[in-house]
Amino acid sequence: MSVTRDILACYRRPREVFERRMSGDEGLVLTYAIIAGLLAFVGQLPVWSRQAELLPELGNFASLVYSGFLVLVFVFPLFFYILAALIWFPLRALAGVSGLDIRLSMFWSLLAAMPLWLLLGLTQGLIGPGTETYLVFVLWFIAFLAFFTIGLRIASRNMGTA
Repeated sequence: MSVTRDILACYRRPREVFERRMSGDEGLVLTYAIIAGLLAFVGQLPVWSRQAELLPELGNFASLVYSGFLVLVFVFPLFFYILAALIWFPLRALAGVSGLDIRLSMFWSLLAAMPLWLLLGLTQGLIGPGTETYLVFVLWFIAFLAFFTIGLRIASRNMGTA
């Protein structure tokens, strides 16, 4: 299945999608990380446009886009690699999950939750900070945690049968 179809299917049948997506290598993990970073960048464009218009002391739109691209495409994946390593330390003894499985689960979860991240950026850009933005952020965070938990469960179950 294509990635976009799997992202949509992840909201209906996440276990099936994760079982299919949890077999991969480090190249696939990096691909998911970069695509998630690029989509996070696209999701923040409305926010930076609003900030450039309403808060010019933060900088013009071009400078916000440039710095945001560097952060979201290069620093964002590094942060999540470090987070995956920190999660791996306790889970390697408890659940026997490999670092690759944790990274695959984390980055696929980020990618699968990106439609809500795009909605969050649109909400922040059009409405600004407020209850609506907070609710969309909470929805994104719940979706990410749910997907990540499902991925870890499938990875630990696969380690138990391997």
